[in-house]
Amino acid sequence: MLVAVALLVIQLVIRPRRKELLKNALLAATFILWGIVQLMPQNELSLKLGNVVVTLFVLDLAWTILLNARLAQGSKPGELPANLPAEASVERR
Repeated sequence: MLVAVALLVIQLVIRPRRKELLKNALLAATFILWGIVQLMPQNELSLKLGNVVVTLFVLDLAWTILLNARLAQGSKPGELPANLPAEASVERR
C-alpha cells in the first residue's frame, strides 16, 4: 500500500496531464485495493475483490500499451517517438 501512496505523492511533483493522472490514480487505487485484499481473511468477498484487482491491473496495462502505441505512430522501427517526453526516454545501447 505504500507503493500506492508514493505513486500519489509523486503526482504532485511531476504534475502529469489529466489522462495520465487518471491512469496513475487508477493504478494507485488498485494497489491499495490489492493491499486490503491481502489483509482480508479468505472468503468469497476477498476472492471477488482479488478478481477485480487483477482486472484493474490488466486494464491499466492495456491503457499503457495503447498510450505507447499511439506515441509510437509515425516513428521508424527502433526509433523513439518524436513526441515522447524527454523524461520518458531511455538510453539505448
